[in-house]
Amino acid sequence: MAEARIFGDRLEHVHYHVRKGAYAVSINDGMVAAVKTPTGYFLPGGGLEGTEILENCLKREVLGETGHHIRILLFIGRAQKYFYSTTFHDYMDSAGFFYIAEMWESTILFAKKTTN
Repeated sequence: MAEARIFGDRLEHVHYHVRKGAYAVSINDGMVAAVKTPTGYFLPGGGLEGTEILENCLKREVLGETGHHIRILLFIGRAQKYFYSTTFHDYMDSAGFFYIAEMWESTILFAKKTTN
């Protein structure tokens, strides 16, 4: 696997909470998909749950955040970020794995129950 780009400084004598996540880079008509949150815009994706693999995490997170299914095309790299999270009130060691992905809208069909 490719070497990670590192952002932030790892402080000595600090315990970091490790969090792995997967993120989609999806481009449509020259625009990159992003999710708006109260703290800014981010690539769709998020953290792994339990023993989940990166690709399944990415599919789950993108569907939950955007309502779109994805087809993962290519792993493009990873990044490591050391920072203090004001959300978790802890030092974080965030490992992000990035993929090129195609999105399409979810089609959900509902059947109306009829009474005779």
